[in-house]
Amino acid sequence: MRLRLLILPLLSLTFAGQAMAEPFVDVFGGWSKARATNSSASRQTCFILGCTGTAGTTQHQSFSSGAAAGMRGGYWFKTHPWFGLAGDFTYYRTASTQVSLDSFALAATPMLRLPLWTTPDLPQGRLQPYVGAGPTLVMHSVKANFRPTAPVEVSGWSMGVGWTVRAGLAVSLTEHVAIFGEWRLSQDRVALRDTGFLGAGDQERLDMTQTVQQYLFGLSYRF
Repeated sequence: MRLRLLILPLLSLTFAGQAMAEPFVDVFGGWSKARATNSSASRQTCFILGCTGTAGTTQHQSFSSGAAAGMRGGYWFKTHPWFGLAGDFTYYRTASTQVSLDSFALAATPMLRLPLWTTPDLPQGRLQPYVGAGPTLVMHSVKANFRPTAPVEVSGWSMGVGWTVRAGLAVSLTEHVAIFGEWRLSQDRVALRDTGFLGAGDQERLDMTQTVQQYLFGLSYRF
């Protein structure tokens, strides 16, 4: 189900056919700022007949700013040049005093733009404000250490589906080249389980909802 939510919009990119008017490829970089709510970490000791004891902590996490970079591909339609579809890959890093995340996000995004300052050479506008929103599949490499607040120290991979909204402004330098600035807001769930060997021994868990803002600048090539 998670993959279906992301793949179905991406599959539509392959059926544009004659409707494709303006394919584009973007590269971008910038920084991200994250915070986590509903953050909880817990530990139990489990045996064959069951588990005993729970030690945990629940708190908000405030992350320092981290780097973000990625690339995007898509197109604007010929029949409706204000509407487009895009798919992008973004890497970003966030860290707090107790949790660090290296995150890899795949997003499928319907987009809308407004052509401003049109010319015969640039019928879609020298200035193009745009917005977009869609589902995101995120893989997190997680390292967490809550000691001494709680005896919890976990690391591993977490995968989840979230959402991303974005708004930006593209400035066309030539018919084929544009620069842009973009703001994004995304949210997803981080859930990590260390269940020990065959479910026995110490079991540690980390759960949190992560909200990320990103500030990006990039270069776009329009075919």
